[in-house]
Amino acid sequence: MPIVPTQQSDYIDELDLELLRRRQKLENVAFKQPIPKWMNIAWDAFRILDNHSKSMIFMMPDDTNSEEYQLYLKRVQKPISLETIRNKLNLKYYQNFEEFVDDMNTLFENFVKFRGKEHKLYKYCESVQQRFAKFVEKGKLRTASSHGSAE
Repeated sequence: MPIVPTQQSDYIDELDLELLRRRQKLENVAFKQPIPKWMNIAWDAFRILDNHSKSMIFMMPDDTNSEEYQLYLKRVQKPISLETIRNKLNLKYYQNFEEFVDDMNTLFENFVKFRGKEHKLYKYCESVQQRFAKFVEKGKLRTASSHGSAE
């Protein structure tokens, strides 16, 4: 009756197996890059807006064929939504804090371009933008004090 290997070590001698384990451990460490401090601050800043009950005003319409969505595309040069920013954060798309801040500011600017200053939620948008700006300044100071820059 033939011997059937039951474990990986039955196929590979112990020294080779240990070398493979060490190599795999080194590869895993290489993939686990530390998250830059600015990324944590960006997530905190994002959550200020995302967790608010009125954050839906910064969402894209569900129906991309709607008149409202088509009008939005005509009025803004760079369409963006909270979902887009969340996805960029999740995918680590942003190379630095400033790229994230630019997208957030575009989000606020797009609201004003699309809805106008007369819209009933304009004051909310303005207050959130001001709160975001203060948070960003504090965040830049925190990252600068620990790394010498906001990146």
